[in-house]
Amino acid sequence: LEALHVPADKRVRRRLLAVAEVYAQGDDEDAPLDGTVVPMTQDDLADLAGTSRATVNRVLREEEERGAVRLDRGRTTILEAETLERGCRAAPRRVCVGESQSARRVRDHGHRVSDRS
Repeated sequence: LEALHVPADKRVRRRLLAVAEVYAQGDDEDAPLDGTVVPMTQDDLADLAGTSRATVNRVLREEEERGAVRLDRGRTTILEAETLERGCRAAPRRVCVGESQSARRVRDHGHRVSDRS
């Protein structure tokens, strides 16, 4: 479902952070992500994010330019997790996944379409 409603670049960032959390934790759930090495190819990350390797490469290059990650052959190092997280925050409430158009109108305007006079 996420693949239908979340842009590919956000999915790539989210999957990278999720995998980094697994590698960072070990025995410590509160371990920082900065400095975590994710030994995963761009093809593997593309499979997890439901996108192409070209898209993963573009997103990771953008993040490398921002200083959020360092790219090496077959692995990505998280340098600034907070910067990476900013790029994958959820969309505004107005475009909630699975919310019907009429439910959005009720939430946004306080009435149903049929309630209008």
